[in-house]
Amino acid sequence: MLQRNTIPSTLSPVAVNGMWRLVMVAWLVSFAVVLFDLADGALYLGDTDDVLRALQIKELLRSGDWFDRTLPFISMPEPYVSPWSRLVDLPYLVLAKGLSLVVGDEVGLKAAFLIWPPVMLAFYCLLVVSIVKEMLPEGRVLEAPVLVATLLAMALSIWEFSPGRIDHHNVQLLAILCICWGLIRWTRWSAIVSGVAVVVSIAVGLELLPLVAVVLAAVSGSWCLRRSGSAAFYAAFGVTIMICAPLAGLSLIGLRGIAATECDAFSAPYIAGLTGYGVVTVLAAALLARSAPWLRTVVLLLAGSACVVLLAFSFPLCLSGPYHMVDPLSRALWLERLAQEHSILIYFEKGYFPHLLTLGVLMAVLVLASPVIRATWQSGRSGTPIVFAVAIGSLVLAFLQTRYIRFPMALIPLFIPVALTAVNYRPRFAVQSLVGSIAILAALGWTLHLAVPVKRGKVTLADFLSYAACKDADMSALKQLAPGRVMAPMAVGLDLAPHLPPGVAIAGIPFHRSSPGMRRIFETFVQVDLQDRREAAAPFDYVALCRFDVPEEFADALPLAALSRGGDWPGLIRLTEPKSQLQVFKIDHTRFQ
Repeated sequence: MLQRNTIPSTLSPVAVNGMWRLVMVAWLVSFAVVLFDLADGALYLGDTDDVLRALQIKELLRSGDWFDRTLPFISMPEPYVSPWSRLVDLPYLVLAKGLSLVVGDEVGLKAAFLIWPPVMLAFYCLLVVSIVKEMLPEGRVLEAPVLVATLLAMALSIWEFSPGRIDHHNVQLLAILCICWGLIRWTRWSAIVSGVAVVVSIAVGLELLPLVAVVLAAVSGSWCLRRSGSAAFYAAFGVTIMICAPLAGLSLIGLRGIAATECDAFSAPYIAGLTGYGVVTVLAAALLARSAPWLRTVVLLLAGSACVVLLAFSFPLCLSGPYHMVDPLSRALWLERLAQEHSILIYFEKGYFPHLLTLGVLMAVLVLASPVIRATWQSGRSGTPIVFAVAIGSLVLAFLQTRYIRFPMALIPLFIPVALTAVNYRPRFAVQSLVGSIAILAALGWTLHLAVPVKRGKVTLADFLSYAACKDADMSALKQLAPGRVMAPMAVGLDLAPHLPPGVAIAGIPFHRSSPGMRRIFETFVQVDLQDRREAAAPFDYVALCRFDVPEEFADALPLAALSRGGDWPGLIRLTEPKSQLQVFKIDHTRFQ
């Protein structure tokens, strides 16, 4: 029998009494968390991506062209081609078509947006319970209160499944949990699940690419070390990725997409990388089955390095990152001013101390769980330690770029029951570790606070281009417009898009692929140079924006300040009343100033 202050040297999966009872508890708690998000009528995580995804799905329903992701309501004046995966669109498309038979197209689509995210949440809960169950040491039973605490700690990630939250992040969360489930099971069949989830995660979005790289390296490393069960897992994992990567390309982006280089989306570079990993894995598993660990390691390091170099030479554009298409003006006035693109130092600068406290709690969970994870590794099990490494990687990513915060909020709470187990086995050691960690974190946090004091960011006129002030405006004036292009602030353009008549398009949206349109928007509305303003507006026929109170410090010498206050501008012919919230003008390019 285990003693109180010892950690067992052999840890094995344990059946949890009342598995489905715990799943029901998880569902109830998760849906309560979602209801809390809906209480004020607005989604805490809702953003422009949800609006754009809805428009993309609506366009797919209209055109029926699976491989064409061009959004005709955006003209920069270049066509805007969405990088977002059809895999996310598919369930909404199917639901909307089915519901339209009963309630009509428009209501069916809106209902699909409300139904599918909670359905995914149910699957999310099932994965959480199953993963936690498998990670618990032998003899430990998952209690309902501990499960409730685990789910409450995941609230930020659970809100990704609120009705209407149709961005791709909820699918990414399911993908990373499926990867973790397969790793923890560590069987040939679970390797197939993990392999499929790896491909799905990259096909849906590239945010998980660093964590997928950790998984690929860790699985290969386990095989090199001849860890228990690694031979079967490694081979099945590699075969699955080798087959699924090109198949996903064919089904989601077609032959033309497979041959294209799109550094911000699933395309040739990533399909080639995944397929290359699969090929190397299959060959290594077959040819080096009886080889020593050192030989396996050397061969994989050489093969992996060769693949990376080949990819770099084949796709040099992607060495500049996924935002290579963003021009300097849009980068300075938009991208660099987004908090999610900065490290956690932005939390110190903005005074977001609750966010920092949350990250500190996540780190404490990892510290407390580490003795059990070490014992798990020593016992010969590899899956749980790899998942632990992925959780650590997710936290590092959140430190480097705050947009990743949703992933550690989903992965690290999985180790709360494990951490409590460690406290039960060795309470004195756990308390010492926790106190020491808190002291170190407090000292580091205070040092950073002194180095990066709280300061209020200076608001520029360009910031108001991202201010959505048209949500409740009367859009009827748009119906009278003849075909043409509308120059509008990025966020306002998204509000206008659902109401545009056929043949009318907006200049751009707050998204990196819309950089050519954003640059023209900045030059038209807030740049001083008259010639730049005229050239930027030249391909457009109308100007539209909504009235809002611009601070008096911004003079009417620039179009955005004057027009936002209900004023006029040389060369703009008014099509709406000065007092209406939506202001629409026709551009007279011969007189435009």
